[in-house]
Amino acid sequence: MTLVPLSVIPKGQKVIISDFHGGHSFKKKLYEMGVFIGSEVEVSTTPGAGFVFIKNGDSKIGIGQGMAHKIFVTPS
Repeated sequence: MTLVPLSVIPKGQKVIISDFHGGHSFKKKLYEMGVFIGSEVEVSTTPGAGFVFIKNGDSKIGIGQGMAHKIFVTPS
């Protein structure tokens, strides 16, 4: 199983959140936004565009490139 950062996932691809590489505050912020390990999300922006927008159920969440680079995913 190869983990890749969320920041490089192409638009339209569904992935599963597998790991966070950040401290307690980083993880807390993601949990408050509804982003959890094991969640299946769909990327709705092109890599390299300011924010990475993901669809998580009925919600659309914007994550900055720095944070997206610390969220590791696997294909669903």
